[in-house]
Amino acid sequence: MMDEEKAREYSSFICEMHYRIFCDNNKMWKKIELKTGITSSQARVLLNLENKNGCTISELAQLCLLHISTIFKMLKIMNKNKLVTISTDENDHRVKTVHITAYGKKKLRQFMTCYWETSLLKENIKSLSNEELDRLFGGLRIFVELKLGKEEAEQLFKNLH
Repeated sequence: MMDEEKAREYSSFICEMHYRIFCDNNKMWKKIELKTGITSSQARVLLNLENKNGCTISELAQLCLLHISTIFKMLKIMNKNKLVTISTDENDHRVKTVHITAYGKKKLRQFMTCYWETSLLKENIKSLSNEELDRLFGGLRIFVELKLGKEEAEQLFKNLH
């Protein structure tokens, strides 16, 4: 089976494991939101802006896997709360670019710190069976090999042991 086929085979399993490990805890997300003042969706936007600051609203919607109208509503609130700035392109007034502010970076760091402190990550990982862990890491290895190449993936996984 080709690596791409293996990756497709593992993708739904990895999504399920991701949900069980990271997402399946509404109380945790509410606690983090109350403590930091930003939502997990806003944190996702800020994380994407840290990686690609100054992108257009359309690009950001694609990066965040959100509909353009959803991201636009979020950005209006985030702009009002000084997490981001939205500017109009000088050459094409229809194009808007988004930048994370220093305050947005600070709130993102606060969110991430709170997430790791509050997270049930260890407990959630412990709840997985050995078979699930083997499948999860086998699938992740395939994705990493596709992205980085076999040699870099080998080195990465070697360093994890």
